[in-house]
Amino acid sequence: MREKINQEVSVISIFSARQRAAAPYLMSWQNTDYHVGKIGYHHTIKSGDTLHHIYELTDKDSNLCFRLNFNTSNLHWTLTDKDSNLCFRLNFNTSNLHWTLETITDGLPS
Repeated sequence: MREKINQEVSVISIFSARQRAAAPYLMSWQNTDYHVGKIGYHHTIKSGDTLHHIYELTDKDSNLCFRLNFNTSNLHWTLTDKDSNLCFRLNFNTSNLHWTLETITDGLPS
């Protein structure tokens, strides 16, 4: 079941110069460290002048799914949602230019 959390969390992120991308690596919430497993999707949204990076991801054991929001104006991370059963992956098919949203019920496949 999806729970709204909306709490600031501590996040260690990494940047890959080869892939030219940044991503969360470890999240600390309620005195527990969660190593990031798979990132189901990442997108950006703009709210006024603020750009937000939204990540839907699992913990390393694929037991929990999280939605993280990185606010580029204040550089704060917010855990917006948590789910123990349901994760999503967004796929883009370059041959027909269609997006599909997959529901994954037991963590994200490798």
